[in-house]
Amino acid sequence: MNNNISSSDQKISQRLRRIRKRGGMTLEELAKMTDLTKGYLSKIKTEKKVPPIATMTRISNAVGCEIAYFFQDQESGTHIEDLISVVR
Repeated sequence: MNNNISSSDQKISQRLRRIRKRGGMTLEELAKMTDLTKGYLSKIKTEKKVPPIATMTRISNAVGCEIAYFFQDQESGTHIEDLISVVR
């Protein structure tokens, strides 16, 4: 893991992984849906790249969740199911 990556960036990568698994979506499928490369998404997943808000918006639209899902604290009481609708 990159030492320059903040905990919020780690949260993005963990939540992206979780939402893809819940929707049964591969990186390749997400790449096609977002018009991003599989390699770029892989770098986000492995915390080697910090995506800008515009990229996170494309990803959240593709997976059918609110962008807030990637940034909210767990303590907020909001459940993942309230923020996600699986898009295939």
